[in-house]
Amino acid sequence: MAVLLLGVTLAGQAKAETLADTLASAYKNSGLLEQNRALLRAADEDVAQIVSELRPILNWSTDISRTFGRTQSSNFPERSITSNDLTIGLSLDLLLYDFGRTNLRVQAAKETVLATRETLRSIEQQVLLRAVTAYMNVRRTRELVAVRRNNLGLLREELRAAEDRFEVGEVTTEERDDVAENTVTSSNPPAETAALQGSTVDLVVAAPPASVQVPGEVVGMTELEARGILEAPPFEFVVTTDVRSSPTIPAGTVMEIRPGPGELVQKGGDVLIIVSTGPEPVTVPPVIGRTEAQAVNTLSEAGLVVARVYVDVPAGDLDDGRVIAQSLPASSQVDPGTEITITVAKAVAPVTTLPPTTVAPTTMPPTTVAPTTVAPTTVAPTTDPPASSTP
Repeated sequence: MAVLLLGVTLAGQAKAETLADTLASAYKNSGLLEQNRALLRAADEDVAQIVSELRPILNWSTDISRTFGRTQSSNFPERSITSNDLTIGLSLDLLLYDFGRTNLRVQAAKETVLATRETLRSIEQQVLLRAVTAYMNVRRTRELVAVRRNNLGLLREELRAAEDRFEVGEVTTEERDDVAENTVTSSNPPAETAALQGSTVDLVVAAPPASVQVPGEVVGMTELEARGILEAPPFEFVVTTDVRSSPTIPAGTVMEIRPGPGELVQKGGDVLIIVSTGPEPVTVPPVIGRTEAQAVNTLSEAGLVVARVYVDVPAGDLDDGRVIAQSLPASSQVDPGTEITITVAKAVAPVTTLPPTTVAPTTMPPTTVAPTTVAPTTVAPTTDPPASSTP
C-alpha cells in the first residue's frame, strides 16, 4: 500500500508547481485514501443493518387458482364446472425484547465507525506528509542540478582553455558568498588578454566560506555517535534529525545524510541526518462484526498473523460465524507480522437425548446344599496286663 501511495504522490508532484498543488493532487489521487473511505462506508452500512433488525418485518403471499371440470351422467346432460379460489397470507414479525442485545450491537457498530474515521484521518495525515516530503525532495534535487550546471561551466572553461591551446595550471578556491559554488571568478592571465599559445592559465573557483566536506562515515552510526562527529570541530554543523521507516536498517541507525557525503558545506552550516525507525508499523483494522473470512482477509492484507478462537453460541444466533472480539484494539499501531487473535462465534449443533434403557432384573434359582453326615469314630479301649510280683 505504501509503495502505491508514493507512486501516486510522485505522479501528482511532477505536474505541481506549488506545495498547495502537490497536497491537492496527493489527496485527490491517493488509492489508499479511497480504500479507507470505502471501509468507512462499509462500517456505516453495518450500523444501518443492525438497526434494521429492530424494524417490523411484513411478509405477504397471494395464491389464485381456477379449476375446470366436466360432468356427464345417464340422467343428466353433459355440463361444465368451473371454480375459482383466492388465498391471501399476511404475517408480521416484530422484535419485542432481546435483553438489550441489539442495542448493544448498535453501540458497538457506532464505535467501530468512529474508530474507522480516526484511522482515515491518520492516513490522510500520512499521505499529506509524504507529499510534502516528496515535494521538498524535488526542490532539493533542482538545487543539486543547479550545482551540477555550475560544475559543467567549470569544465567548459577548461575545454575553452584547451581549445585556445592554453594549459590549465593551478586551480584554487576562493571563499565567496556572492556567486554560485564552483564558478570561475578570475584567471591568471586575466580574461581577454593576449598570451602565447601553450602558456599556463591559473583559475580561481568560488567556494562557500570555510567549506568542509560532509563526512560519509556517519552513515551506519547511531544518532548520538553521528552528532558527536558532526557537531564537533572541524565541522561544527547544525544537525537536524528526520526519521524514516526501513524494513532492513535497525532502528536508531543513521541511514542517510544531506547534503551527501563528500559535498562541500559551509563550516557551521545545516545538515540533515535521516535516522531509521525500523519497519513501518501497520494499523490494526476493525473486524468486529465481520464474517470470519472477511476478517482474516482484511487482517492478512494489513500484514498481521491471524489466530482464531471459537466460542459456542446457541443455534440461530445472529453472531454465528462472525467476529465478536479481537485481541488488538482497532487503529492501534503494531509491527508487521504481529499475531492477532480473533474470537469467532460458532453455533452449537442440537444434542439428541436418547430415552433411558431399563434392564429387567435377573432372578437366580436358589441353590440347595445337601447335608453331610460324619460317621462317629469308635476308639477301642486299651487293657494293660497285670504286674507280676517276685517272691
